[in-house]
Amino acid sequence: MILRQKEAATAAKVAETREEEMEKEAAAKQMLHELTNVLTTPFKRMEAELVHEWDIDEDLLRMKEKEVESLLQKLRGYNEGCGQQVRSTTAYATVGKRGRGE
Repeated sequence: MILRQKEAATAAKVAETREEEMEKEAAAKQMLHELTNVLTTPFKRMEAELVHEWDIDEDLLRMKEKEVESLLQKLRGYNEGCGQQVRSTTAYATVGKRGRGE
């Protein structure tokens, strides 16, 4: 009878020890989770801001590329227009030179 009481007391102590260990482990996991969230939340916010800024920069880049392409087209048109005028002037000058050489 005494032996059974000792076994029951030992089993109760073991169960109590396991329960305490499980509570400590659960508390440690909870603390780790909270600390991880505290640390990662600012980084997640910064990452979100950087991604947002990158998207804005990408949109700005596209807009600037369109502006540059538009200016290049205007420049090409201007160069083509000036090139035709220069060619016609050059042809006229060449005709005049031939006339003098004859």
